[in-house]
Amino acid sequence: MIGYFYWGFLGDAKFNKAGEPVSTPDGNAFYSWSIIKAAQDHGQDVLILCDKDYVGYNKLSDNLFASFAKDARLNAWKKCSHIRDHEDGWINNIEKTVKNLDYVIVEWRWNIPGRNDLETKKNHPEIYQPDQELMADVINMCNKHNVPIIIFDLDYKITEEHIKQYNIKYIIELGNKWANSSLVKAAQIQIPFDFTYIDEFPIRNTGYTSDVIYIGNRYERDWCIDKYLPEGTVVHGNWLEPGHGDPENEWPHLKFRKRLTANEIQKPYNEAVATVLLAKKEYCEMGFMTARIQEAVFYGTVPFFIEEYGKDVINTYAGKYADFLTVVDKSDLNNKIIILKQNPELRKDIIEYMRKHLRFMDSKFFINDIEELIKN
Repeated sequence: MIGYFYWGFLGDAKFNKAGEPVSTPDGNAFYSWSIIKAAQDHGQDVLILCDKDYVGYNKLSDNLFASFAKDARLNAWKKCSHIRDHEDGWINNIEKTVKNLDYVIVEWRWNIPGRNDLETKKNHPEIYQPDQELMADVINMCNKHNVPIIIFDLDYKITEEHIKQYNIKYIIELGNKWANSSLVKAAQIQIPFDFTYIDEFPIRNTGYTSDVIYIGNRYERDWCIDKYLPEGTVVHGNWLEPGHGDPENEWPHLKFRKRLTANEIQKPYNEAVATVLLAKKEYCEMGFMTARIQEAVFYGTVPFFIEEYGKDVINTYAGKYADFLTVVDKSDLNNKIIILKQNPELRKDIIEYMRKHLRFMDSKFFINDIEELIKN
């Protein structure tokens, strides 16, 4: 059996322990079920070390997983063993289970003032999220019982100090930041998705409600907004939530909307002509590609790459359409949007091609890559 610690939700809707809807990151709903299913297909039982979907399941039953790949997502979650999010006896439950695991995959959590820091815990316990605290519990218990820990560094927030502090030996990452480190053994992986379901949503040829959409949070992406988002771009994410500035005044030409849950994300993607893959500067420098590219083609829109990713990375992910799908500024993006609107068959061809081309990101490779990392 393997353990998996992440701070998110697998289901379509997110609820706190009181059963109230919450706005928190939900990328896990898109890819984490694929990790779990790949491990199960590989013959592994999976223990979710911080399950938060039990509240939603009590409310919605099987329909909690209805938005896509319903049976696969539902069955992946149901077949897992679960330790609930910080329930009574958390430490004892962790110790009883962790010591018998083959290894544990831990998605790295980092300090976010106003959400999970000690000051928030002390002064605003009602909004405090214990992700760092619980992650430390899991890692410390693994170290106590000599269970291998594989850090999944999804946001490039782990530091050399953390590696030493927590005795980390293995890191998997989406780029090359730790490839040459002497502190850890690192492996570059792809964000996993079960490509069995990649053609689930049809590709729209008419009836677009927006030209460009961006679905993602604000974190460290301000640097490329002015360059790449044309007037009228629809932006979904945490931008309008407290603590994220005043984007409507900073970029009045953009249309900011709320953060989307997993069951809301398909329609705006499908009804947009294209999206643009904004990124942190470090992602571009390290060839780090997130799940946004898979989301785009899965839900049926065209992903454009900002030029800062560089030709090698763009060629890898865009294949024969690399030149067309590279944009140098918002004017370039606008011109290519016009081409796609005038040539809906080209738009369809690009999405269909990408659905085939990106299969090297299939989750079936993920568990093999991890086991090779800790074996060598």
